[in-house]
Amino acid sequence: MNEKEKEIGPIPEIKRNVSSDSDESAEERLRWRDHGPLMTPDQEQGNPFDVLHLEKSLFCSRKKSDIGPTTNASIYQDGIEQSGSGEQGDKGLEADPQEKQKAKTQGGQIENLSFRDRIRHFTWTWFTMTMATGGIANVLYTVPFRFHGLYALGCLFFILNMVLFAFNITMISLRFYFYPRTFKASFLHPTESLFIPASVISFGTILINITQYGINDTGYWLEYTMAIMYWIDCGLAVVFSIGIYLIMWSTQTFTISQMTPVWIFPAYPLLIIGPHAGNLARKTSDPIRALNIIVSGYVIQGIGFLVSLMIYAAFLYRLMTQKLPKESLRPGMFISVGPSGFTISAIVNMGQTLPKVVPENFMGPGMGKTVGQVSMIMANWMGLWLWGLAFWFFFVSVGAHYSCARRGKMDFAMVRMSTKSGLLLVCM
Repeated sequence: MNEKEKEIGPIPEIKRNVSSDSDESAEERLRWRDHGPLMTPDQEQGNPFDVLHLEKSLFCSRKKSDIGPTTNASIYQDGIEQSGSGEQGDKGLEADPQEKQKAKTQGGQIENLSFRDRIRHFTWTWFTMTMATGGIANVLYTVPFRFHGLYALGCLFFILNMVLFAFNITMISLRFYFYPRTFKASFLHPTESLFIPASVISFGTILINITQYGINDTGYWLEYTMAIMYWIDCGLAVVFSIGIYLIMWSTQTFTISQMTPVWIFPAYPLLIIGPHAGNLARKTSDPIRALNIIVSGYVIQGIGFLVSLMIYAAFLYRLMTQKLPKESLRPGMFISVGPSGFTISAIVNMGQTLPKVVPENFMGPGMGKTVGQVSMIMANWMGLWLWGLAFWFFFVSVGAHYSCARRGKMDFAMVRMSTKSGLLLVCM
């Protein structure tokens, strides 16, 4: 031992192979690989949107099974005593009587929340409600078996959808007003950010309903206005789709075990453009304008479907290697019906309108009529082809819920509202 070693003392032995071979390390890696918040928000873990004072007052909320028969009051008191047992600077953690009353829990769940606290948990997933309601109005308008009062029933759902959309806009705006930091957090949250495009889809669905139920009963002004709104919808769809995917790819990391069809959702705004174009072109009096709408609808619809098709491949690979998703996430499997369902509606509607609007020399001298008829035939056959694909994904999604139905209960997750969207898309 030299003089430097005598001064420093013995150097402790470092275990250098623990990180790769030990069971503890393997469990740690597995825990981080299956990290809960990357798949869905969990009640047992911290909410990234909670404000600071509520996090301090509710730090002791746990499951009853984890804490034994201890009463809720004693749990709360023990937590306050622990939080106040540190230095003087920690005294600020002690909750005031109002917060203590608010933090009374039963089985780890908050009993009473103020309106402002409930606003904090109003997320973008609520816009899937207006997607489905607008889809009902769309189905009622296009159903071939008509009866007296069906049109009025469709108008009722159309008006209800606009009311619900205004309600969602108001509530989400109040959330961002009361809790400004949640606006940025919603774009960075691994689950909620996927549902931001639902607001654009709801907007596009309302425009489709206005086209269906409004243009025939009003003047030329609404037709012209809807043509302008169509191009605005196209711009929003492209911006939101590309933007959300870029945010995901630059701020978050996912593994194949966490893959669900919800990853397709940012492409949904592109998939609604085709049905919008098909309905609007049919109601447009100017053939040139209608042709431009159809061509743009085909282009954007093709982008959305091809992006979704590539994500389909990742989803099937995930099912082959990792089995079905968690039961609480399985309703999201119905989202896989969407790309095929929207594309069927798009190409069939646009294909039926195309022979009426193509000019005589479209794609060659005297070829306009032939091009229109061939395009309509191809659209119908391709629609049947994709219809089968939509039904296949629909039945796979239904079969995946057998264990949930047998058990009789399912934990809540943000993708719960996807079920009704899948049903409506099959009807469309």
